[in-house]
Amino acid sequence: MAKAVGYSRVSTGKQLDGFSISTQHDMIQDFCKSKGLTLSKIYDEGAGSAKSIENRDVFKEMIYDVIENNKNQKVYVVLAKLDRFSRNTVDGIHVADLLKSHGHCLVSIVDGFDSDNPYAKTLLINKFAQSEQERENIVLNVRNGMKKRAQQGLFNGGKVFGYNSTLSKELEVNKEQAKVVQFIFDRYTNDDWGYKKIAHFLNTQYTEAKAQREWDVISIKTIVTNPIYAGFIRWGEKNDERKIYIGKHQAIISNAQWEKAKQIFEAKSYQPIKIHKGSYFLSGLLRCPDCGSSMVQHKSKGGKYLYYQCSKNKTKGLCKSNLVNKEKAEAKVLNELSSKLQSPDYENLLSEKIKQQIKLEQIPVKKQYSMIEQEERELQNKIDELFDLFTSHTIPKETLQDQVSRYENMKNELKTRKENIEAKLHLSSSQNTTFIVQQVLNNFESFFYSLGDTEKKGLLREIISDIQIEEVDTGGKRKKRQISEIHYYFDENILMEIAS
Repeated sequence: MAKAVGYSRVSTGKQLDGFSISTQHDMIQDFCKSKGLTLSKIYDEGAGSAKSIENRDVFKEMIYDVIENNKNQKVYVVLAKLDRFSRNTVDGIHVADLLKSHGHCLVSIVDGFDSDNPYAKTLLINKFAQSEQERENIVLNVRNGMKKRAQQGLFNGGKVFGYNSTLSKELEVNKEQAKVVQFIFDRYTNDDWGYKKIAHFLNTQYTEAKAQREWDVISIKTIVTNPIYAGFIRWGEKNDERKIYIGKHQAIISNAQWEKAKQIFEAKSYQPIKIHKGSYFLSGLLRCPDCGSSMVQHKSKGGKYLYYQCSKNKTKGLCKSNLVNKEKAEAKVLNELSSKLQSPDYENLLSEKIKQQIKLEQIPVKKQYSMIEQEERELQNKIDELFDLFTSHTIPKETLQDQVSRYENMKNELKTRKENIEAKLHLSSSQNTTFIVQQVLNNFESFFYSLGDTEKKGLLREIISDIQIEEVDTGGKRKKRQISEIHYYFDENILMEIAS
């Protein structure tokens, strides 16, 4: 008797698409029995999407076993239905051709498909192409459906501070949160408070607001620039076709207040011509003497005086500004580095120490990156499963739109996190370490100032872990802040021994 293997898969763990694992197994067993085939094994993939074969380990195992372990025997690969095999035209045809080139046959029970048929490839192309086109149409229909909802003034789902979203995606005002939203708009439009001042007040004095979340500049800006609070629905990409439609939900602020907020935002969004050029390459390395947070750029009104300022003060209005003179701080760091990196004895040790530190630092970062990639794959699988369920008429279009919209928003957040990690890994890649070490030991300051802003920051982060600031009493009303210690990624005592 001829040999056969089976393959089974469902769209989700809930087996909602009409072809449960047990049903497929029964169909495969009955088919092989009726055709006189000896069924040696059924490869069960369990729950997952057939969009691609990348994450389908059981499928890949089956193809390998059939081809490698049956070089002198024809094997029939039996499926309950072709869409169990693939929903991707290129993948499906490639694997079917691969099986046939090694003398094996692909069979689909429901579709009446047999790759031994001379017209099988044409049928296969049509089937897979139809399935793939169906998916693309669904994606387009989902987006058009969401756009249509927005045009009708309906919410497309997600979380919005100030509102509760019902199961039917209707917005209901959250009375406690709405009070905070109104407070933010009142301070922004009536009292000319900036983002930081509002965030500081919410975090320190507005007890109810603090209990709901921690506020910063970004969260305040997000609220005062969102037309949803004035009763509108915003739809479309930011730089493409973003439009505003009259919503059917209850507004939290008046249209007049929204128009005033827009005018203030547009006026403050004007970017003046820079009076002073230059990067703040110590941003993130300097540590606030009070709270230990990183310090970031700051300039006085008009840009005449440049400083580093506590980031917690700048974004949330917490801590003190603790201004540090930019020019003096940068000069001290570069002078100290230049003097330390003159001896040729430093090269090997410095290079090795930097590489070791980078390697240690990259371990948790890479692990975090892998976890995000796994989350992305799981989200994509969920989206693929939804499409499989929709095409098998198991779930309605409205459910598909709602869930896909939510998952796509989550994917965008993950993408942003990945990009930030990729930038960090790139800056600290060991591939650049040798080049960096060779350059800095020759003429550090000349080399440093020849770099662009991003490269300057990246270079210092290869060598320096952090820079501590101390407050010095000068006898007057104002206290002076200056660099007290620079911590490196190499052991200072060892370097001093080598230098001596």
